[in-house]
Amino acid sequence: MELSQTDEQLLEQLRTRLEIDHQVLVTLDTWQVDEVPRLRKLGRQAARQLRLKVITHASNVGDGRVNVWIVINEPDSEDAERLQQRGEALLAELWKKQGLT
Repeated sequence: MELSQTDEQLLEQLRTRLEIDHQVLVTLDTWQVDEVPRLRKLGRQAARQLRLKVITHASNVGDGRVNVWIVINEPDSEDAERLQQRGEALLAELWKKQGLT
């Protein structure tokens, strides 16, 4: 994930990844750790736009790098089904663009 993008671009990527994987993991290098609050904020914003609740967490990897997790917190069955359908549709579109279907 390229952090030099605008908030809107990152927000779109986070929404898409939450829809497909139900989680996002970003490992930041030492010189990027000041981006942790921004990523967590945008992750929460992406979840609100999807009408979902998320948990965000940051932890030190041990060598100065930081992992930032954004994870959907217990989607109800309707949300889970919607996310599954949306994820499948996004993957089908990606595969089509890559010529894999």
